[in-house]
Amino acid sequence: MKKSLLKKIQIGTIALCAGSFLSFAGALASTVAWYAYSSNAKLVFQGTTVAETEQLQIGLRTDYVFSQAVEDQFGIEYVDYGGERYAFAAPGIGLNATIINEYLASTEYAINYLYPVTSNNYNTGENLTLYSNPIAGNTSIDEVAEKHKYVKLPFAFRAIDITTQDFIPNQNIWLENATTAASGIGDVYKAVRVFFDGNSGNKFILNPCETTSKRTTSVAGLLDLNGDGYYDFEGSPLFNNAEEIIYGHYNGSLTSSYNAADTEIHDINGTGNDTTNTTFSAKHIGNADVYDSYEGLNPDKATYKALSDIKPSVDSNGLYTGGTVLCVTSNDEDAIASVDLQVYLEGWDHAIIDSAIGHEFTLSLTFVINRI
Repeated sequence: MKKSLLKKIQIGTIALCAGSFLSFAGALASTVAWYAYSSNAKLVFQGTTVAETEQLQIGLRTDYVFSQAVEDQFGIEYVDYGGERYAFAAPGIGLNATIINEYLASTEYAINYLYPVTSNNYNTGENLTLYSNPIAGNTSIDEVAEKHKYVKLPFAFRAIDITTQDFIPNQNIWLENATTAASGIGDVYKAVRVFFDGNSGNKFILNPCETTSKRTTSVAGLLDLNGDGYYDFEGSPLFNNAEEIIYGHYNGSLTSSYNAADTEIHDINGTGNDTTNTTFSAKHIGNADVYDSYEGLNPDKATYKALSDIKPSVDSNGLYTGGTVLCVTSNDEDAIASVDLQVYLEGWDHAIIDSAIGHEFTLSLTFVINRI
């Protein structure tokens, strides 16, 4: 029988700060545009808490063999299960920065830097592929993002009954809380996305900052990628054959109109800014065919969930219920649950534009399980 006691597992906090890595040559506006800069990402893992009669053992699904010092300090236990190998820290210890950083250093994924990328079109339940940023004048953005541009962590869990020392099967694990916050000025943290792919079968993108009814990011539109203050175009105004470029993927069409000259900044992307030139807000070049609205464009969208969509509720018995189960401990004596996380910056999120280079922000995830 389940008791009306809940267990919260503070998995960790990921601290990130914006850096100043130039991704390609060209004139740049004074913004942290996703095509122009990277964001420095440092993982600071805080560990876990455990209840009195049950302990949560957390590890990674990996063939990597940790250093002797890490094995001794954290009691690393290697487990072969289902044709894969898992490395678990001792019960109650959790995974801290030392373990995570050594693991990431053995992979091709990001360790110290996150580069803004994009999911392109994405629907909940699908697998995720991340793509690199568009380049000025190049309308193709189907190049798969290099692994060093984002973080991937293959978490694993086991619930242990201290009394019997048995691993407990069929236990649901949920995400109860996810927060991102800036430790200084700037809004880049609002572009953080976390993709979950658990052995429960649930796959989705989480936007930890979303508190409105919005659940999509448009991944197509006009951009000023060369930072000259004008939405990018192809052709030449001098030869009367210039036309603005629509980046990304879309399913409709737009009707252009001739623009003789333009001195005003436009906010066709709906960022709320029509006074400062950014990647998303710019002027229309003169003597060219331009687009004044997105009516008829039907852009592809990246669908995501907010925390309120997935977090469990607590029933009258004090047990977690509902929500979206991330992973479930297997129905056997090994009782292993697994969920892969990908942490990245969505480049089409308007928050990527930020005048404060070098600020820090954090991502914190709290997982929960019902106590047996």
